[in-house]
This record gives sequence, structure tokens and C-alpha cells, in this order.
Amino acid sequence: SEEELIQVMNPKIVGWRNYYKTKNDGKWLRAIDWYILCTFTRWYNKKHQNSRSLKGLYKIKLKLVDKGLQQMIA
Repeated sequence: SEEELIQVMNPKIVGWRNYYKTKNDGKWLRAIDWYILCTFTRWYNKKHQNSRSLKGLYKIKLKLVDKGLQQMIA
């Protein structure tokens, strides 16, 4: 389920964020956030049998943030 994936991913995201944090890291950390969001969205749509792979991207992002998914940009 989404909660299980979030519980698995959060420690990894926080660890990456702490390890790779530098002064000029914003651009590529946002790219990693985008990759994580697109991957979750594709998984969610495949699970719910939606034909478009990135359908409802913004709605799913809000849902994941509400459920506690960490982001690389803190």
C-alpha cells in the first residue's frame, strides 16, 4: 500500500538529503523529487488500472505529502 511504500522510502530520502546536502544542491534535488513523484504516480495508476501513466500527478502529490512522504528539498 501507499503507507508501506512511504515508510520504506522516508528513511532513504532523509538519508540522501542529509548526505548530499550542499550549498548549490537545489536543482538536482528537485530533479530527484520529480523522479520519486513520477515513479509513485506510475505505480498508483498501474495499481488502479489507469491508462495514462502520469494521470492525476498533482492530486497524487498532495495525497503523498498528506500521508507523510518526505522530500529532498526540505
